[in-house]
Amino acid sequence: MSLLTHLCSQDDDIELFNRMGSFAMSDPTAEIAEPEEVQIPFNKKHLPAVLTLPNRGPPRYGVILTHGAGGDMDHAHLQGLTQVLARHGYLCLRFTCKALNISYRIRAFTTVLDYLRKEIAPTLQGCFVGGRSMGSRAAAGVALADTSGFVTGVICLSYPLHPPGQPDKLRTDIFRLRLPTLFISGTKDPMCPEGSFREHVCPMGEAAKVHWVEGGDHGINIPGRTADKVCEDIWSAVTSWCNTICDRTVRHAGRQREKGGCKRASETKKTGEGSKARKRRQ
Repeated sequence: MSLLTHLCSQDDDIELFNRMGSFAMSDPTAEIAEPEEVQIPFNKKHLPAVLTLPNRGPPRYGVILTHGAGGDMDHAHLQGLTQVLARHGYLCLRFTCKALNISYRIRAFTTVLDYLRKEIAPTLQGCFVGGRSMGSRAAAGVALADTSGFVTGVICLSYPLHPPGQPDKLRTDIFRLRLPTLFISGTKDPMCPEGSFREHVCPMGEAAKVHWVEGGDHGINIPGRTADKVCEDIWSAVTSWCNTICDRTVRHAGRQREKGGCKRASETKKTGEGSKARKRRQ
């Protein structure tokens, strides 16, 4: 059974899952479905992508990730993070778009987001968008343009505050975001100096969370530490942040439903009282 069929077969379980709480079925040791390749139509061609699903319970939130200016969707960071997030109950989609024009990358990312929402998983309640380096710039562009409310948050791995060796060419559009945004940055990243970043991220206020990787460079490599250990700490931080944002969203939605229920009950009561008064006058 393909992953797409697997998703459709779970639709009847959505209401039950919604009543269980946001991540009651999250299990970091859980098995995940075998990743499946997907071809996403874009500009008369196709963007290659890989879909990874949790193997239990219908996913409630998705995560889309893409690579930087070099490499592709098989970058070790993207593969590792999608494996971990899928085990925690997230639908994960990573895709390749090798164009170096950021506007083109944003359009491609927007197409992937729309395809996920309409063709792959229409029951999702929201989706995180993210990427590594240039991929995080594209994700931020998608989030800034989103008016649907479907984008839940942004994940930025090694956000490039400026091009290599050009600290005067700052990329500050991302700091207009008011959506929850997680930055994973190395303190020794030459494309994102810690002092400059701290100065420019301030306007985002509580929407921004920064996880500094002490001694990490742009590739999040740390001398004297294995890549696996470094990534283990980072994936834990990303997962914890995503869970927190989703739980907060679910609680907010619950409060809104409760308010709506109280309002309807009040209106029903008033309608009943009005009917009784009319009967007395008659």
